[in-house]
Order: sequence, then C-alpha cells, then structure tokens
Amino acid sequence: MGSFSSGVVVLGADGRRVHMQFQIPQMPINTMHVMGADSVLIGVDGAGVYLVGAIDGRLIRHYSDSDGTDDELSGNTITDVHVDRHNGIWITTSHNGLNYISPAGKPMEVLKSKRGNPDSLISDYVNVIYEDSGGDIWYGTDKGVTRYSPSQRRWWNYLGPDIHRLGVVLSLHLRRRSEYLRQDIGYCRPAAGADARQCGRYRHAICVHRLRYARRRHMDRRYQRFAYTL
Repeated sequence: MGSFSSGVVVLGADGRRVHMQFQIPQMPINTMHVMGADSVLIGVDGAGVYLVGAIDGRLIRHYSDSDGTDDELSGNTITDVHVDRHNGIWITTSHNGLNYISPAGKPMEVLKSKRGNPDSLISDYVNVIYEDSGGDIWYGTDKGVTRYSPSQRRWWNYLGPDIHRLGVVLSLHLRRRSEYLRQDIGYCRPAAGADARQCGRYRHAICVHRLRYARRRHMDRRYQRFAYTL
C-alpha cells in the first residue's frame, strides 16, 4: 500500500506488516505497477521511480532526474507508471512530460508537448496513463486527453481546453461500443433500446474523471466523470 507520508506499507497473508529490505522515502506514493513476476515499480512524488523486489523488498533500480546515466528522468514528480504489452515502461510527471524506457535497452526517451504542433503531447502536465486493447496509449493531462500510437508514432488530442474546457483529467477508462456512456455526473450506464442503437455508430468511448475545480491543492475538490464518444 502506498501512503501520503509514510512510504510503502506491505502486509503479509496473515495481515501482519512485512519488513522491506529497502525503505521507500516517506513521501507521497502516487502509483505502483507490477513489473514481471517478482518486482514492482513504485512512483514517488518528488523522488522518482523505484523498482523493488516484490518478495523481499530489495532495491533493484532507482530512476531519477539525477541518475547520471542514459536512464535519467525528465523530473522526479511522478504521477503514474505503466508497463505496456511489450514491457516498455512509461513514466509520467506532473510538469515534465513523459519518459519511456525501451525493453530493448535503448536510452530513455523523453516526450514533451510541442507548442503549435498537434502531432505531440497536448500538455507536459500528465496525470494518468491508460493502454487500450489495440495497444494505443492514452494520457490524461491538465488540458485534455492525448492518444499515442507506438506503431505509427503519431499523436491525437481530444477534449482540449479551447473546445470542451475539460480541465484536469485524473483517470481514464475505455468502454467498447456495446456499452452506452451517458454524459452525466458520477456514473456510466449500459445501453438499452434506442440508446443502444444510437451507440452502435461509435467505435468506442473514453470515460474521463476530471477535477472540476480546486481552491487548494489537497482540499475542497469536486470531481466530475463523464463520457466522450470518439
């Protein structure tokens, strides 16, 4: 379990706390993702990404912006981590774009927004990653949603602030055409009757969970979730 100020807590099958060989810094743990059969990637806000053993908690590798190697991150403010179907590692940051670690052992690739270029990431403030069934990678940012095709090396941007005023995207989930998503607050419903027939013309729909507004960084937040058909 990742905590806000107590690092990572590991519980055994009996519910008792398990001691880790390596202690993750006591900073916000924003994400954890399984890597292979016996290791876990842990994204820490302010300290980079730690690859640790899932059984013994030993440190295998630490990725940071002061790494001094070809795998140096663009920033340490980690928001999400994802391992794709080809075992490539995607690391997002709160204001320094994306980092991609190839399974082929190539140097880390940093991907950032290019002003005025629609064929790029919509914003460097990336909060969440989602991989769809076709292998495309979706990114939720503070200015909308970006989809990236690794096979084509192309970018598509949706829900930009100039058109939909979406705001900060916090989570993503892709629904298939057999389901109908209502543009409403808080829920999505299955198709029925005329709604199902209408939904048939859509290839898929992206379900977005956004931050409606925030007066303070960690307080007074209201959320809105809705669907956007593509």
